[in-house]
Amino acid sequence: MGRRVTSLDLSVEDRQELEKALRRTDSIKYARRCKIILLKGSPVSPSNGSIAKHIGVQLVTVAKWVRRYRKDGISGLQSKPIPGRPAIFDPIRDAAMVKEQVKKNRQRLSLAQAAIEKAKGRQMSPDTLRRFLKNLTQHSTDYV
Repeated sequence: MGRRVTSLDLSVEDRQELEKALRRTDSIKYARRCKIILLKGSPVSPSNGSIAKHIGVQLVTVAKWVRRYRKDGISGLQSKPIPGRPAIFDPIRDAAMVKEQVKKNRQRLSLAQAAIEKAKGRQMSPDTLRRFLKNLTQHSTDYV
C-alpha cells in the first residue's frame, strides 16, 4: 500500500495568479513550477508521481515545489539567488568592449586586460579574460 495522496487547496486568487504567471513568464522553470502547483491543486488531485510523469520531471522535483508552495505560497516558486561571486563580464553588455580592447592590443593580452580592468573598475585574473574570450568565440560567428 502506497502513501496517501494529499490534496492542495488553491484559492481562486492563487489559481488565477498561477495561471497568469504560467502564460506571461519568460522563465521556463517558473512556468513549470506553476504548472506543477496547478495540477496538484486541481479537483482530481493527482499524485506527485503522475504529475512528474505528465510534466517530465522527477518525483522529488514535484515534491520539492509542492512543499515550497505550502510553506511560502506563490513567492516560494521563485528561484533563490545562486551563491558565489557575481560574474565579472556580462556576455551581452561587455562583448563589444572586450573585442575592441583585444583588437587594439592583439599582441599583448596583458595590455588589453589592463584597459578592460580600468574600464570596468574591477580587477581580474588573466584566466578570467581567457575564459571569457574562449566562450565568446565559441558562441559567436564573428571571431575576435
